[in-house]
Amino acid sequence: MKSIDLPSFSLGTWSMGGGDSWGYSDERESRETLSMALDLGVKWIDTAPAYGNGLSETLLGETLKERRKEIILSTKVGLTWEEEGSRVHIRRDGLTIYRNLRKDSMRRQLEASLRRLKTDYIDVLITHHQNDLDPLDETIDTLEAFIKEGKIRSYGASNVEIKQLEDYLMLGHPIMIQDKWSPLDTSNGKVGDYARSKDVFFQAYSPLERGLLTGNVAPEDTIEGRAKKSDPWFTRENIEKINSALFPLLEIASSYGVSLSAVMLSYMISTHTLFGVCVGARRPFQIEESAKALDLKLSSEEIDRVERAITEILN
Repeated sequence: MKSIDLPSFSLGTWSMGGGDSWGYSDERESRETLSMALDLGVKWIDTAPAYGNGLSETLLGETLKERRKEIILSTKVGLTWEEEGSRVHIRRDGLTIYRNLRKDSMRRQLEASLRRLKTDYIDVLITHHQNDLDPLDETIDTLEAFIKEGKIRSYGASNVEIKQLEDYLMLGHPIMIQDKWSPLDTSNGKVGDYARSKDVFFQAYSPLERGLLTGNVAPEDTIEGRAKKSDPWFTRENIEKINSALFPLLEIASSYGVSLSAVMLSYMISTHTLFGVCVGARRPFQIEESAKALDLKLSSEEIDRVERAITEILN
């Protein structure tokens, strides 16, 4: 398996898919966001067929064009609406999404992604959601076959438990795992710790808790989309508490001429090893502000202030 140097910062495209998960999403703005990410030097972009039922991949394919070699591109297999699987994952957008990590389906899913992305290879192919009804040895054998065929360079897994990661490491060679993690939701922290102890990169998605740690969500805002409505932090009381605790950190942001999101992301990146953040954005200003974390180095005193704010929220 070829070695890939995975960056600590990546752009996630889940919200670009819009639909029931995220509400209205402007395709023009999404394309502009993708282009800006490339211009800002973002080296890793993560997508999936399930994000808008192919929409996010299509938008990314239209934007990549001649710039494909500038980035590490990751997409996923395992969730499909185009055929049945051994388990129903979710019903949304008028469709039934199935979990399917069987050999033949994985191959069809990958070929469809390659067409939408207008590329002939994927840098990191990730199993999106795990499914114990599909044999893991078959899944990994298929991933290894994709590598031999030159269709992917490496693979990883998303939404895993420690036992599942142990099985992946026993049967194959995943280079990364991806799970939901933020300073407000560290429930997958033990999985991340275990991964890093085995020299497996841990990529946190929703590190800003779906926008709450940007300080830009007001208590009176209308919450749209399942992704936010399903998050227990999205209540008026919690939003007020979070904004109050984050307010003193605006002084840090102002001193560097950056947004609060950059401060929070810099804090996360600087306090973990073999760790990266997958930051969602679908408007140019969002990726422009978040990407400033790449060049931001907080002092130990500033890191302490961020940790005190997080502790205040959690207590």
